[in-house]
Amino acid sequence: MTRKEELRKQVDYPSDPHTRLKHAFYRRYIACWMGKVLQGRWAKPGTIIDGFAGSGMYSDGLDGSAIMIAKLFRDHVCRPNFQPLTYVTNDLDPRRCEALHGRMKALPADDRIHHVAVGPKKFENIVAAARKQHAPAGTQTLWIIDPYGLKQIPWSIVAEIVKVPKNDAVITFMADEAHRYRTNPAMVSVMNGLYGDAAWKNIEDGLSTAQSKAALVRLYCDKLEALGCHTSSFDVDVARRYTRYSLIFATHHQAGLECWNSAKWSADPTSGRGASAATAFQPSLLEPDIQPLIDDFRKRVGVNDFTELVNQAQILGHTETHVRSALDELFREGLVVRLSPAEAPKKAPWPATSRIRIFEEGPDEGDGSEA
Repeated sequence: MTRKEELRKQVDYPSDPHTRLKHAFYRRYIACWMGKVLQGRWAKPGTIIDGFAGSGMYSDGLDGSAIMIAKLFRDHVCRPNFQPLTYVTNDLDPRRCEALHGRMKALPADDRIHHVAVGPKKFENIVAAARKQHAPAGTQTLWIIDPYGLKQIPWSIVAEIVKVPKNDAVITFMADEAHRYRTNPAMVSVMNGLYGDAAWKNIEDGLSTAQSKAALVRLYCDKLEALGCHTSSFDVDVARRYTRYSLIFATHHQAGLECWNSAKWSADPTSGRGASAATAFQPSLLEPDIQPLIDDFRKRVGVNDFTELVNQAQILGHTETHVRSALDELFREGLVVRLSPAEAPKKAPWPATSRIRIFEEGPDEGDGSEA
């Protein structure tokens, strides 16, 4: 039986190695999301909407995303401080909806997580009602959009979701399929539906497979950013097929970027760009590639607050740790000085309250020449 046949016919189908990678990434990000959203002085109840939740379990025993996330809430170290969470699930297959409902009911009772099953329905047919009933304006909501095919996530629906300021979304973008469809005349309508227009046709011809996939992912992120979102992506490689799909993240908040960037640099400590099941979450002998961040800081001549630099770094896909490393490098080059506080520990020269002056690079600096 082919993979497509398994997905179509079986209630519980086998997982793939990359499924485990995806779930590990979900776990890392969502654990942080819960800690940011569901606790604290101003915290309110939150919502997670899983539009393609499946049956809750794979045939080889791996928990599906819905069960994994429900267990994560219950087992979270900060669980005693959490506000309530509404977890909305849907799938097109009625057998999977029934199986998931039973498995969610079988989990240990917890009065702070409320499961709402809305399927079996097409994803686009649940969005309006789910937003009205479970994710009204002002409710911090995470949408997990992990479709079985590109036809299932029309741009009009995705745009409706991500343009709402309190909504975050993790979208599985099937780069392999999009790359193949881009040059297939029979798939023009699918691609138009995916992007909401024909902008994908403007991607230049003659690109390599990797370049084509990167351009398609970038275009999707550009469209999300045009709606006011910050975006990032993480590529999942499968059996020598680089960027089999990309996990695309959209948020309106720096805290969302902080959680996402932490997850992607944990999964790929060298570049934060992508991994396979064999390489993800493995230690690296190489230093993180923060050269783009260093280059960006070089342009920020003048006085900067440390928090401003962190915010910019997060938009660029980096972490607070990377900010300190970049400042260390620029300090060694004589291009950065801490204005305040006047004193700081030798091993921690960049406190969060720092004000920092970045100097303009001189004409002879950085080119290795001598006077």
